[in-house]
Amino acid sequence: MKKIWSLLLISALILGLFGCNDIQDNYTEVYFIEKDGLIFRYVMPGDGEAAISRNRMNIVETEFIYIYNANDFESFSYENFFSPLGEFQIHEDTRTGKMYILNNDDIDQLIYQHSLDYDAWKASQGS
Repeated sequence: MKKIWSLLLISALILGLFGCNDIQDNYTEVYFIEKDGLIFRYVMPGDGEAAISRNRMNIVETEFIYIYNANDFESFSYENFFSPLGEFQIHEDTRTGKMYILNNDDIDQLIYQHSLDYDAWKASQGS
């Protein structure tokens, strides 16, 4: 009986160690919109982060990303408020097909600053 319990305990420990291999990172979803034949990639400031396993992500390409409040505008326009975020590697979630960038403190700070600037811009527009 002791051998069976020992075997079960060792099996549980081995399975637990395999589970540790699944490292999660924080990602911000990337959207795209087409305007005048050009594709603009952007993140939305209110989206937040998603914790996703590194094992599910494939690097697709490196692109320039903007911060854009897409929910507040009917279509993309240069008159609308957007901010540059920078050039980032875009990762694709192999399960959902959604695109993401790996999040960090600098991205969080730029998105926060965009939100402050956007609120000031919106107030100056009389909205």
